[in-house]
Amino acid sequence: MRSHILTKSGIAFALALPLVFAANDAKALGSCDDSSLDCSVGTAAMKYESRRSLGTTIETPWIPSSGMVQVKALVSVDPVSGTAPLYTVDMTRGAVLEATWAEKGMLSLKASSGSQSDGALKVHHTLTPDVQVHVKLGSFDEMYTFSAASLLQKIKGSHFNYESQGQAAFAPWGFGSGTAQVQGPGISDSLLFSMGFDALPAIVSDNVAGTFGISATTNPSFTYKTTKVSFSGADVSVATEHDAAKVPVTDGDFQELYAQVEGQITVAGELDLVPSATVTRIGNTNVNTTIDYTVLKQPYTAPAEKVIFQSTLVHIALPNVHMPEKAVDFGDVKVGNEQDGKATIQNTGELGAKFTAKSSDAQFVVETKEVRIGSKQSTDLQITFKPAAAGPVSADITITSNDPDSPVQSFKVTANGGDGSGSIHNGAAGDDTPTGGAGGCGCKTAGAPLGVSSGSGSLGGLLLALGLVLRRKSRR
Repeated sequence: MRSHILTKSGIAFALALPLVFAANDAKALGSCDDSSLDCSVGTAAMKYESRRSLGTTIETPWIPSSGMVQVKALVSVDPVSGTAPLYTVDMTRGAVLEATWAEKGMLSLKASSGSQSDGALKVHHTLTPDVQVHVKLGSFDEMYTFSAASLLQKIKGSHFNYESQGQAAFAPWGFGSGTAQVQGPGISDSLLFSMGFDALPAIVSDNVAGTFGISATTNPSFTYKTTKVSFSGADVSVATEHDAAKVPVTDGDFQELYAQVEGQITVAGELDLVPSATVTRIGNTNVNTTIDYTVLKQPYTAPAEKVIFQSTLVHIALPNVHMPEKAVDFGDVKVGNEQDGKATIQNTGELGAKFTAKSSDAQFVVETKEVRIGSKQSTDLQITFKPAAAGPVSADITITSNDPDSPVQSFKVTANGGDGSGSIHNGAAGDDTPTGGAGGCGCKTAGAPLGVSSGSGSLGGLLLALGLVLRRKSRR
């Protein structure tokens, strides 16, 4: 990457304010082999809670279809008041975002579930009834409606005696869906409420004594499935863990982007409901009559409910490779001799770097095997100059690396070849201007120009001149 970003820590594209910041340590998750240094992973931490009632009301017919006391109910599946939400989709760990960069300047992103089952769907609900009561005794025929709120004011404890929970694990990102089966209590253990006829208007309570109530239970299945994941700056959204989206890579040590997940909750189940009524007095006559009712089984479904998570920031470590900023000068080297030197290759990135080197001129010899550099580290590339002829010479050292936005960079090396006569052929060896042209070569000065060896032509010329001066003085 280029030298002008040496102090740059990365770029974040904003899609929306994040709910939870992502962890940047996701080793051993997903299919990315971090030892290859050809991919990087970040993790997205997401959580969604719904405190709304389920989007359906379960309506029963009159139970029984005729009789002295009939009951009809409208039952809602609601969150338990004052405690947990109705349902929670929790992907606070294990949702892995894999990034690769086979194409220069582009990150390819995959939402990988890996082999993890760290996602959780949790359900915690109660049943809330609105009730109609029809009382028919001889010529007395009246119907009464009680909302759930008005029932709560009349029943003991001011709450409905129903609470049920369930949860299920699923692979994070939720492309494969997760279903939580909530097991309600048996119908004999699920009395929602019981109240006396004295709670009814005086026209009823003056003529009828006893109690009535409702028992109900349900075993709903809550299913969550992700429908798409969007990334800030990406060309497309992804709908499966096999899909890939591309974003332009930033010229930095890491890249941060926002992930937003959309999905849906669907619910299906069966409501079991049975009224209960006991009459102890009718008019002035004491009786002891319990009315038997048949359990009603009422299937139901809820319309698919859209789930949109808040955007989550994902941090992806990247390699960031830098070359020497100026030409590396070997000075004057006599033909037949050789001069060793070095150039510093730096990785300021958060991910390890790897590179190979190649020289454009055989007189400058470099090691061609792959070299690896740790995060925030540097290494010295050894270069040997072996002049084949007298005169100035220069070459390009090309570095091919895993840097995402600048995989191929180069820097110059220069030298002067001496012919052994004591004279030096000056030329390109004095060039120390930045290299790389308009494309830039991401550069940091590798050090001062290298000195010449003890067998160089320039040192021999200096000694020869000094000897001539001393000889002339001795003749005088």
